[in-house]
Amino acid sequence: MKRGIVRQLSSAMDLFTADEVATHNTADNLWIIVDEHVYDITAWHKFHPGGSELLLKWGGADATAAQQDAHGSLTKPHSIMPKYCIGFLASNAEIMAAEQKKFDAAEQRKQAEKAAAEQRVAAEQRAAAEKAAAEKAAAAEKAVAQRNIAEQNVADKAEKAAEFQKIAEEKAATLAAITAEIRVQAAAEQASAGIAVSAYKAVVDKLVAHKAAVEQAFAKKTREKKAQEEAEMRARAEAAQKALEEAKRKAVEDQMRRERANTLAESLAAEEQAKQAARIKKAEEKALKNAAEVAPQDKAAKKAAESAAAAEAAAQEKAKKEAVAKAAQERARTEQAMKDAAAKAAKEKALAEQALAAKSAALKAAADKAAADKVAAEKAAAEKELAEMKAAADRAIAEKLAAEKAMSEMREAAAKAMQEKEAAEKKANELRRATEEAARKAKQEAEAAEKAKPKLFIVFESPDGKIKKTVKFTKRPLGVACRTETMPITVGENPRGEAADAGVKQNWILREVGADPNDMRNFPKSNDEPYAKVQETFRYLGQLTKELPMTQSI
Repeated sequence: MKRGIVRQLSSAMDLFTADEVATHNTADNLWIIVDEHVYDITAWHKFHPGGSELLLKWGGADATAAQQDAHGSLTKPHSIMPKYCIGFLASNAEIMAAEQKKFDAAEQRKQAEKAAAEQRVAAEQRAAAEKAAAEKAAAAEKAVAQRNIAEQNVADKAEKAAEFQKIAEEKAATLAAITAEIRVQAAAEQASAGIAVSAYKAVVDKLVAHKAAVEQAFAKKTREKKAQEEAEMRARAEAAQKALEEAKRKAVEDQMRRERANTLAESLAAEEQAKQAARIKKAEEKALKNAAEVAPQDKAAKKAAESAAAAEAAAQEKAKKEAVAKAAQERARTEQAMKDAAAKAAKEKALAEQALAAKSAALKAAADKAAADKVAAEKAAAEKELAEMKAAADRAIAEKLAAEKAMSEMREAAAKAMQEKEAAEKKANELRRATEEAARKAKQEAEAAEKAKPKLFIVFESPDGKIKKTVKFTKRPLGVACRTETMPITVGENPRGEAADAGVKQNWILREVGADPNDMRNFPKSNDEPYAKVQETFRYLGQLTKELPMTQSI
């Protein structure tokens, strides 16, 4: 395969140097070169009809001559080999040119494939960029506005703090005036309360004295009434005693009458007995006389006379006994009558004493009730008056407490006003600090946003090496066409855009590239530098370029 074919296919396959291929020379990593084609036969060399050792001999080397000698015009090897082709052999310059062309072709393909999308996206990106710029501008304006607002708030807070201070001072003055007035009122009320308490004490003393006088009067009346009742009881007892003595006297008189009657009865009985005895004696004498006269008469008559005399004597004895018994009965009746009279007199006396005691108790109960009612009424009136005085004293104390509470509330209001003033000053200081912090953060955010913007710096050098310019690119495309056939890389034609604005011209050399002027990478200086380093530099350039925002073509 010819070199022209390599150039034609280089955009589709990779390019390798002989040195790079030479590193793949083992059984598990086996490359060979045939007609400037690079083949990876790691998986196939074991199946080679001529044996694996033959292919291992040419591992990492150019086997074109050996392949031609072994296979000649055979078609089968040529039908197998394409599937293992991975690229082409080239020099460093060709590889760089091919890589540049591949890069340019890839960029062109991407541009072609995404042209329509980029046209649509371009407007969106512009809008997004404009929006981002507008947002950043708005953020800056907002930060400025916030700072102005914060400053205004600080001013307002300061003004309000001054107003609060003025109000607090006015409140303090008002509080002082009210406090003085309250103190005067409190003193007056305290004096009034003292007068009320004194009056209350005077009324209490008066009530106590009145109560003592009432109790003394009640005790005097009780004593007088008790003395009167005792006198009445003594009079009644004397009357009862007199009645009892009269009853006793009458009983004695009756006893005396009964004794006289008994004596008379006894004397009559004795006379009658004497008469009877005289009659009996006379009869006996007569009987004896008769008996003497008739002595010689028979003895039966004498015996009859004796019997008659004995009977007469028994009759007399019986009559005497009956008279004595009758006198005893009369005496017993008289004694019983006296006892009955004495018992009746005692019973009448007891009844009189009971009636006197009951009446005395009733009179005493009535007097006690009347005195108790009077004392209760006077006590109730005194307690009512005392309660009224106590209520007046309580009102005076309550008014004093209310005055003290009002004074305390005014003190609290003054303290609260002072606290509000201090809080306003504290809030103003916090707001000032917050404003300063917001301004600092806004500045930091602006710096961070500026720092976060994608950047691309390329150092260009004039062909004579006398001038170096570091150009900052902020948009795509860069407007710089480069020649990459040989190293170092140079500007192919006069640039446009930011490079032209910096004074870069055709044939100037690209020396360094990077996102930070303090951290730059060198472009290849000669064709002898490793191809991998060249590839890495171009990839880094492409990466930084892609991060830049797309703008309209210059």
